[in-house]
Amino acid sequence: MAARLAGSGFGLRPVIWIPLAVIVLGVVGYILWMIWPRPVDYCKTNNSTDAKSQVTPEFCHMAVKEIKLVNDDGKTVTVKARIADELAEQQAGYQNVGPEIIAKTQILFVFTQEISGPFHMCNVKAPLDVAWFKADGSVVDTKLMEPGPTQPAEGCLALYQPESNGAYLYALEARKDFFKENKISKDKARLVVESLK
Repeated sequence: MAARLAGSGFGLRPVIWIPLAVIVLGVVGYILWMIWPRPVDYCKTNNSTDAKSQVTPEFCHMAVKEIKLVNDDGKTVTVKARIADELAEQQAGYQNVGPEIIAKTQILFVFTQEISGPFHMCNVKAPLDVAWFKADGSVVDTKLMEPGPTQPAEGCLALYQPESNGAYLYALEARKDFFKENKISKDKARLVVESLK
């Protein structure tokens, strides 16, 4: 066997091929790692002087989590959403966040108990889709919310809530047409609550 390998015509002994292959694979792996696209952390790369890509401390404080929805066709839609589970985060939402950031992100509001109050759109710089979900993940309602005036949230009249004032435990906000593109409606879609754990 050794005589056959020695005369194989490769010009290098087989023992040299192994370390050479490891080095080549390591270099290729490093190059791929350097050029492979990574998720953007808008809070670390933010240029706060650009209103289109502005973020707020409350937005940046929200954890990012992969959540799952089942759409109208029964297919799973996986979304990386910011989780607003603290009062300050819930009160801030997308207020004063730039439209370029809104176009690339979603916020899932997670309340401690079912509520039935409205969401306001004052100080929000782009239209939003919103879906409200019950504790079991079923959709209470969906709406398109239009940007409201720039004013303090107290007294804001740009209000949106589910039809029939239905109670909800979760609400997902996303850019306009996100639900249409992903086939998410109140009739068949649902939030996979288990994906939140």
